[in-house]
Amino acid sequence: TVWCRFFSPSSRRGRGRERGWSRPLLFVSEVLPWGTVAWLSRTLGGPRYAVIVHGLDLRNAARVPRKRRLTRRVFRGACHIIANSAYTASLACKLGAPPERIAVIPPPLGITPALAQPAQTPDVRRAYSLEHSRIVLSVGRLVARKGFDTLIRAMVIVQRTHPRAALVI
Repeated sequence: TVWCRFFSPSSRRGRGRERGWSRPLLFVSEVLPWGTVAWLSRTLGGPRYAVIVHGLDLRNAARVPRKRRLTRRVFRGACHIIANSAYTASLACKLGAPPERIAVIPPPLGITPALAQPAQTPDVRRAYSLEHSRIVLSVGRLVARKGFDTLIRAMVIVQRTHPRAALVI
């Protein structure tokens, strides 16, 4: 298991250095609860850790005093904190993350050259009757906090000045 591997005597004696690894580094993708596990692991002699933070995780942590304190400890023990936006990084700072340890890495678009071929564009536009439309594209999970309802209402205003505008979600 992961626990045994990190706490076995051989892992603390430097197993892996012969392969060119300096020290193990554990990445966790949520401050709570996985950041807590990484922090506890580190205090017991486990590996260094990096935390990948998300806005919703930080907002949830900020609401409860006990969670705020725990999040601060997780941040103080992390060697790296990775945020997906400058806004998320600012939330992390407000919760006690040392700014010098924060890196902002926006999520990639995931567009491959095959998906970006201009030759496919007319086929897609024709399939959805969008040949003569100006397209507003929004991509994301359909959850309330993403604001698609606001975008749909805003399209009424956009279409007053751009009647050929079409919203694609």
